[in-house]
Amino acid sequence: MFNTGNPGCDTLTPTNAFDGKGDTRTSLGDTHLKNGNKIAQVIGDAFIFDMNGCNEIGKLVMYTGTPPNNSGPLDARDFPGKADITMSSDCTTSNGVTTGTFGPIVATANEPVPGCSGGACNLPMTFSITPPVAAKCVKITLSKVLQLGGGIWWGIGELQVYPP
Repeated sequence: MFNTGNPGCDTLTPTNAFDGKGDTRTSLGDTHLKNGNKIAQVIGDAFIFDMNGCNEIGKLVMYTGTPPNNSGPLDARDFPGKADITMSSDCTTSNGVTTGTFGPIVATANEPVPGCSGGACNLPMTFSITPPVAAKCVKITLSKVLQLGGGIWWGIGELQVYPP
């Protein structure tokens, strides 16, 4: 689920990030207002998911479009500029809200193709977690707005989680 700090705004279904389909995704969309204008990315926005059990994680790969080359009908530029991973082993999810104690940052990734010049945004955003961490919930927090500006959404076409 996306946690935008703006609970009155709708986002796309979080399960789309894990459905294995190339034509669906989750996104926070234009959920913020700045000077009366809608904007998409604000530092502190987060995507949290509950794995319903403790798993050791060594890598996360986030696509905005369709794997493996980030293609398809979705905008491949919809990455955060930079994001951080924190994890929790004591999280709970109730009525679509996940809470828990999230630890320190265990991985950081930057936008894969800064500015996506010429529309070449075919790389995923990859988080390497070294050493691997065991957790029940994962929180991906936006820590830098995409170089293209806050008008580009943060979308997740597919999120893949790998063991060490």
